[in-house]
Amino acid sequence: MFYAFFFFWPANNVPMWLLVTLLQFFIPLNMFMRACFIKLKFNRLQKIGGAIIFIAVVFNFIDLSNSEYHKDYLSYSMLFLGSAFINVISHATKESIVRSTAVDQSYFNFTISLYQLFGGILATPVILGISMKYETFEGTHM
Repeated sequence: MFYAFFFFWPANNVPMWLLVTLLQFFIPLNMFMRACFIKLKFNRLQKIGGAIIFIAVVFNFIDLSNSEYHKDYLSYSMLFLGSAFINVISHATKESIVRSTAVDQSYFNFTISLYQLFGGILATPVILGISMKYETFEGTHM
């Protein structure tokens, strides 16, 4: 479950309006990856909805880049989007393998879990280093 940790780690440091925007970006990203990996077809209304969400997220980032919060939240936003991207690619890859190849589900899930565990252990110092770089500990007392 390391991907969930990485996905929501930056969520503690961004305001609610930005978090909602970042969570909405998951929808068009997931649609795009599933169309690429699994060749899933979407109807026109779903494509229009995904495009509207994508455009709204882009406009929100343009607004964020022009605001006073730019320095405070942009790094966490990029970390959140990167984690969401990794999460979507992971799920789309696993689903494409399971749908295209006859595999033993128990063994496959166990193997994937081990790779996710080791990947999470390797990525933890990087994520914590990025977080430590942008956090301020002013006013904290031991």
